Amino acid sequence: MKKYNWLLLLTLAGYLLGISRGYVAVWKDEDPEPMLVTRMPVALLPKKDVEALEKGIRLPDDYTLVQALEDFCS
Repeated sequence: MKKYNWLLLLTLAGYLLGISRGYVAVWKDEDPEPMLVTRMPVALLPKKDVEALEKGIRLPDDYTLVQALEDFCS
């Protein structure tokens, strides 16, 4: 049971990459408002990337967040 709780906390913590008002955005933990809305319009991204962002991409830490933002916004 302890292992399950740890894995559950790991999946709930961190960042969520998604879409807000047509732009790539980042949410911290479970906050309802994005902590960052980038200047990258989702309309310029490939369809596969848009579909992933619509579902939400969970990122566990700052390092993976920075990598993902570089991928989507460069």
